[in-house]
This record gives sequence, C-alpha cells and structure tokens, in this order.
Amino acid sequence: ELDPYYVSVLNNKGNALSNIGRCKEAIECYDKALKLDPKYADAWYNKGNVLSTERRYDEALQSYNKALELDPKYFYALRNKGQVCYYLSRYNEALQSYNKALELDPKDVSVLNNKGNALSNLGRYKEAIECYDKALKLDPKDADAWYHKGNVLSNESRYNEALQSYNKALELD
Repeated sequence: ELDPYYVSVLNNKGNALSNIGRCKEAIECYDKALKLDPKYADAWYNKGNVLSTERRYDEALQSYNKALELDPKYFYALRNKGQVCYYLSRYNEALQSYNKALELDPKDVSVLNNKGNALSNLGRYKEAIECYDKALKLDPKDADAWYHKGNVLSNESRYNEALQSYNKALELD
C-alpha cells in the first residue's frame, strides 16, 4: 500500500539535495517518489525545476506538463513552463503559459515581466511595454522591468524614453 508520508519525504529530500546542488541525486529522489505515486504533481514540478537548472529544458518541459496534467491550475508549474518555453525560443507557447498563470494571479510581477520578454521577442513591442507598465505599477522599484522596457523602447527607436528607463533601472539596481 502507498504511504503518502514516504512519498512526501522523498520529494522533500529531493528539494534539499537540489538546494545544495546535488541535482542528479535530487532527480533520483523525485523519480522514486513518482514511481510510488505517479500522480504527485509536486514531485513532477520539482523535477522540472532541477532539470531546468541543469538546462535540460525539453525534459523539464515534460515534467511541468505532467504536473499540469494533474493540476491544470498549478501556478508555479505554469510560470516555470513559460520560462522553459522561452529558453527554448518557443515564445508563443511561453505566452500561453504566462497568460494562464496571470489568470490565476494577475499581479505576479515576474510573470508580467516574462510575458513582456516573450512579446518583445515576437516583435509585439506595444504589448510588451503594456506588460512592463503593469509590472511597474505593481512594483515601481523593479529594475528588471525598467531595463526590459528600455530595451523595447530602444527597439522602437524611442531613445529618450529608453534612456529614462535605463536610468531608472540603474538607480534601483
């Protein structure tokens, strides 16, 4: 019979190993937990995080997808899936994940920034700026949002506005 406590301990041991940089052993713990309980979304999510840290993005994406099959409203899995898709230059897929994450938490500044970056890479500068502005309305001291907004403004040849954004980023960093 499945002991949920044992599965949880394996998952948490994986997290501890991951936190001290022992990624291979962490993945082994998650795999053991998932062998016992393939429906343990947290272990899929955590495995995805370690795989992403190791730049094994295709495998990380598979793990996040498994977590999301089990829990479609898993905010952090949506956020991190978006980031992995972004790293894989799959910007439209990244946008889909970020949009779903923002449906769950419309005030998450990091997701707004990431969505802006994906939009920027798709050449959708006006929408990207809107994302950065939303992020900055929530957190005016977010140097990353000022920096990325400056990049987009520069891409649009709006150099004076870009300078203002860069100066603000430097002031805060």
